[in-house]
Amino acid sequence: MWRLLDLEYEDPYKNMAVEEGLLTAIERSLSPNTLRVWRNENSVIIGRSQHLETEVDLEACRKYGTLVVRRFTGGGAVYQDRGNLNWTIIFRRNDIPFSHKNMFDIFNLMGEVIVECLKNVGLDAEFKSPNSVYVQGKKVSGMAAYCKRSSMLCHGTLLLKTDLTILSDVLSNKKFEVTTLEHELGKSVPAKYIKEILVNNFVKKFNVKIRKSSLSKEERKIVNSLFKIKYLEDKETFCTILTKGFNK
Repeated sequence: MWRLLDLEYEDPYKNMAVEEGLLTAIERSLSPNTLRVWRNENSVIIGRSQHLETEVDLEACRKYGTLVVRRFTGGGAVYQDRGNLNWTIIFRRNDIPFSHKNMFDIFNLMGEVIVECLKNVGLDAEFKSPNSVYVQGKKVSGMAAYCKRSSMLCHGTLLLKTDLTILSDVLSNKKFEVTTLEHELGKSVPAKYIKEILVNNFVKKFNVKIRKSSLSKEERKIVNSLFKIKYLEDKETFCTILTKGFNK
């Protein structure tokens, strides 16, 4: 039995602490395998090894009040707002009912889930290796992952009605065109509806049962500790850079 966790915070740093905290808890066998669906407020999320000065336009971030968060997974910088839907799967490798256990196999499987979701709303989408989904040659979803000894996390985006003007302004090193479901369909699709489709397709693809639940007491302790020790410090650092620049 997997857990469905429909949980989000206004603070993008707290949301990232939840991501890392869930992986930590599952690695310690404290938590069930989990599918999380969530959204962030106006923010740029950069990869673990990326350089802020080459990926983010600080002036644009100041203009739009955009926060900058460094995630613990690799990959490229992404812009997120309430028009973007994040999804995350965190699991013990020995528990998944198939043999594909490396990140590229998981990218492919979750890519198929997202492609099917888009098909359900009338869009012809394509997964492109290693970790992206495209509609009409434009990117609509990307993924990143982190592997521990006995567990793995894979998370990704799905652009529903993200503000593409802000996205274009705050990201300095864009490598591809992006689009949204709203732009391609010519109408808005409620996030709640897409969540339901995503969960249903995930259950079918992974052949698992799922039940909605919340964070345990142990998980909250881990998340709060990570937030205080790691992510609040990052927040202070990035906010100082956004206010004063790199050389102040």
